[in-house]
Amino acid sequence: MYCLACHYDLGGSVEAGRCPECGREFDGGEPSSYARGDEQRLLRIGFWFLGASALVPGVMYLLVHLVWVVGFIFLGYGPRAGLDDPSEISVLFSLLYYPTVFLMALMLPLSAGVLLLMVVAILTIRDREFHSTFGRRVFWVVSGLAGWSLGLVILRTDVTGVLNWLMD
Repeated sequence: MYCLACHYDLGGSVEAGRCPECGREFDGGEPSSYARGDEQRLLRIGFWFLGASALVPGVMYLLVHLVWVVGFIFLGYGPRAGLDDPSEISVLFSLLYYPTVFLMALMLPLSAGVLLLMVVAILTIRDREFHSTFGRRVFWVVSGLAGWSLGLVILRTDVTGVLNWLMD
């Protein structure tokens, strides 16, 4: 059981009372006075996936630059696109290079798909207080989409030329 106003976990209490968090009244015998756990659990999972998906481009950006730094350590100078083939630097370097390329090829489209699925789920899950929480849901959805988009723009802009070198 969850409070309809603040989503506080009421701990399955079947007694009538007040929410310890916000003071809203509820009655364990009256299902319309509290939210069931199913919708709340689905929303919570949706928000976690939304946040994780929104972070993927930023994590990829950091990983690509980590590969460049390791390439710098192995070569003794900054790797250059067209001149230093990342796949031929060393066997140890390849252990970082190939998984990075694989993750970029897999995770960016996968995270975009998960992000869109979570947006649909968060905006369409109907619980008893759907209308009162809709603005909050829209805020988180817009924030997640903006975070993913900004991360992707930063990754694709590639001011440093690292991505160009990595995918050369």
